[in-house]
Amino acid sequence: MTSVNSLWKLKALSKRYWRVIIKSARTWGIVALVLIATLTAWELLREEPTSQPSLNIDSNSRTIDYFMEQFISTVIDQKGLLLYQLSGAYMAHYPDNDTIDITAPHMLFYHQVATPSWDVIAERGLTNSNGDEIYLLGKVIIHQLKDSSQTSHMKILTRDVRVEPAAKYAETQQPATLLDNYGRTDGIGARIYFKEERVEILSQVRGDYAAADKP
Repeated sequence: MTSVNSLWKLKALSKRYWRVIIKSARTWGIVALVLIATLTAWELLREEPTSQPSLNIDSNSRTIDYFMEQFISTVIDQKGLLLYQLSGAYMAHYPDNDTIDITAPHMLFYHQVATPSWDVIAERGLTNSNGDEIYLLGKVIIHQLKDSSQTSHMKILTRDVRVEPAAKYAETQQPATLLDNYGRTDGIGARIYFKEERVEILSQVRGDYAAADKP
């Protein structure tokens, strides 16, 4: 009887032992799979990518939803008076960031009369659908078309000008040259107030003026 009981105990221990072995095997199998996956991911991370996206965006590859050639855009105020006119050789609208790219922009500013008082030309222009700001890029020439009581045919030569058309205001941080009937003024940065017919040279100002006639 004792031998039978011992045999049953031995069988029970054997079953328990095998369950432990099977459970351990499953656990080590999972661990092995995790190790294999980790090593595979490590190897993939060590590999250098075969190609990288270019950071240079080619404007020719962007989508244009509309364009115009030899266009003229006229803006009036609430009273129906002319504010300004924008024209150019070519313009294209890019819908991905609502950018309007203008080739050879030309702006005319008006003040209470149908005759323009300021003329602005540039190499390139950037704006959006609202047109609240226009960036004139490259060489920019701003020319006063008529005399006033305080100024006389001013001309500003500069680059990269930001224009607020509705406010009739423009500014630049680039070197600027102011020419008028009295001489020449050079400096860094300028503010142009079209309505007030006033120009400010911001810093490093130096001038060359004609001597006044003796009475």
